[in-house]
Amino acid sequence: MRTNGIPDELNPASAGRAEFLLTVRELIAANLGLEPAGVPPDAHLFELPGVDSLKLVQGLVAIEQRLGLVLDEDVAIGVRTVADLADVLWQANSHL
Repeated sequence: MRTNGIPDELNPASAGRAEFLLTVRELIAANLGLEPAGVPPDAHLFELPGVDSLKLVQGLVAIEQRLGLVLDEDVAIGVRTVADLADVLWQANSHL
């Protein structure tokens, strides 16, 4: 099923919060060529294997596009961990 053109398993509106966090972890892992287990919720984004500033920005853009969400730049600056990113994406969806 699709909501707003986004598969339900990727859509924060359809997913529970824990499921959404897992989806964000999977998307980050795929972007970096890692297994989701290598992307724990408390991991600092810049400390993930293979991350540099360019890969991080490219990854965020890819995640936004995949989820159909847009992060406010002022909010994105405060994101430190994988869980932080999932939280701000979840909140961004609540304003749609």
